[in-house]
Amino acid sequence: MKHAFKTIWLIVVVVFFLGLALVAVGLMTGASRRIQLTSHGVELGGSRVVYVQKSDLDTPAFTNVTLDIPATWTQVSFEQGDSYGYEIKLPSAAQQDFDCTVQNETLHIAAKSDRNWTDLNLINLGEVNLDWTDRGYEQGKVIIYVPHGVQFDNVQLNLAAGDYTVDAFSARQVAVSCPAGNVRLGQITASRVALSVQSGSMRSDGVTTTTLIETVTAGELTSLNAETVVASLSATTGELRFTGDASKQMTAKVNTGETWLNLERPRNAYALTTSVATGNLSVNGRSVGQVHETDSNLTKLNASVVTGTAHLVFK
Repeated sequence: MKHAFKTIWLIVVVVFFLGLALVAVGLMTGASRRIQLTSHGVELGGSRVVYVQKSDLDTPAFTNVTLDIPATWTQVSFEQGDSYGYEIKLPSAAQQDFDCTVQNETLHIAAKSDRNWTDLNLINLGEVNLDWTDRGYEQGKVIIYVPHGVQFDNVQLNLAAGDYTVDAFSARQVAVSCPAGNVRLGQITASRVALSVQSGSMRSDGVTTTTLIETVTAGELTSLNAETVVASLSATTGELRFTGDASKQMTAKVNTGETWLNLERPRNAYALTTSVATGNLSVNGRSVGQVHETDSNLTKLNASVVTGTAHLVFK
């Protein structure tokens, strides 16, 4: 009797997991179905969904945001509503957990270590939505909510190897880091903006700030329609392209990389100081060497090149 009972249970377990495997194979080969794992088993629906993680209704107030999310194709948006909160919708989150906490008025959203769906505990699982059609998944989304009239103090985004779109937002200070991904930034309004690219690419359109700091190590950084008072630009071995203006002072340092500065005012609006080692620096297409101009009524523009190349283009 005991042997028969064990045999029955073994057959049930084998059939259950075989069914899961067949459903997963079907999804990865083109099917698009909802798979919902709960403490009661597996439910199938008619539409594909992704993992969803939402904040509680009593989320504490926060004016700072630190976001560190894994490699994926994700849109980050900042929206005003009736309360503070967040919402995460990531197609790849079936293999990812997230720590979402509010401490010292700072919302921290960070990825934990990777977790595969086969490691899930079906007894104490609660509810998790999985999407196994990763080869054609929809765009994920991270939404940060704040009440109407509230402005962020500090926003720090650390975006890993993936494709990201960040919608327009405003804050007092903004720092965006791109180690190896591809980032597209909408309009940003802040007192201080720092953009950093290690080996990926970043493109911003419409940064308005008092202090702009852009650093490229080995990737590519493009800024369009940038308006600032003071700008500090640095390119080590990557490419930096700046289109806009700095009303008071701009400093550009090029090591072995290449930099293009497309400025909105004519050449006589700037007091230019240049330093060239063995690299090349051109002004409106003409190569120049050492230049030192002083005029307190003009915008200070300091450009130094070691072995790289810098192009200054004035209106």
